[in-house]
Amino acid sequence: MMYSGGYVLAVKVNGKTLRESWRDGEKTVFLPYGTEYSLLLKNNNNHRALAKITIDGMDAIQNGVVIRESGSVELERFLLDGDLSRGKRFRFVSLDHPDVGDPSSPDNGLVEVKFTEELTFKMDTKVYVPPQEPAWPKEWQTTYWSNANDFSPRGDAVKAYHATTGGLSGGSVCSSSDAGATVEGSESNQVFGTTRWGMSGCSETLRVRLRAGKSPVLVSDTRYKYCPECGRKSKRGNMYCPHCGHRLD
Repeated sequence: MMYSGGYVLAVKVNGKTLRESWRDGEKTVFLPYGTEYSLLLKNNNNHRALAKITIDGMDAIQNGVVIRESGSVELERFLLDGDLSRGKRFRFVSLDHPDVGDPSSPDNGLVEVKFTEELTFKMDTKVYVPPQEPAWPKEWQTTYWSNANDFSPRGDAVKAYHATTGGLSGGSVCSSSDAGATVEGSESNQVFGTTRWGMSGCSETLRVRLRAGKSPVLVSDTRYKYCPECGRKSKRGNMYCPHCGHRLD
């Protein structure tokens, strides 16, 4: 798991969390070619957060996904055409796969999640939170969430905002034998909904590089365990997280 600013990013395969390690100066996880994976996103803060996900330098969820305060979302598929009820899973493949658009791109294998907080406003000693049905300006964008039953829609009179991204800066061309990229996999019926998003505040960005390995390297295979609340690691024998005090399974 990667952790920063109260946000967590983890890569999962078959429900198991993969362990990250350092490789060429960046966080890396290893999984076999042809593996379908999911992304676990957690927001441990007391405000909602908007997560913008890019994989191989391109949007995976076209408008981002809203994560409620102290909530989490596990994403297993692309959402690029507005279909909220089905789509294609994330699948990691070698760079010579016919569905890889640009095998020479330095962004191949790179997963980046930018978390942005939703602001509240302080007025004297009171905290003002916008009402449920305010007079939203025209610039409000449509954002998506996973597992729609966890949320209450606030209406659909929202102007859709289609975010576009260029290539991610930095990094070197992935030319090593274990480099790979993400393409569309099997069909997924993961359901999304829509909601409105408020003013944006501070942001945190988490990144991880996917590389090929003979078998997934799982967190459970290490000497450490990772806290499901704050995402930080502690020794496997600990019953409580030394960082936040949460009880560890």
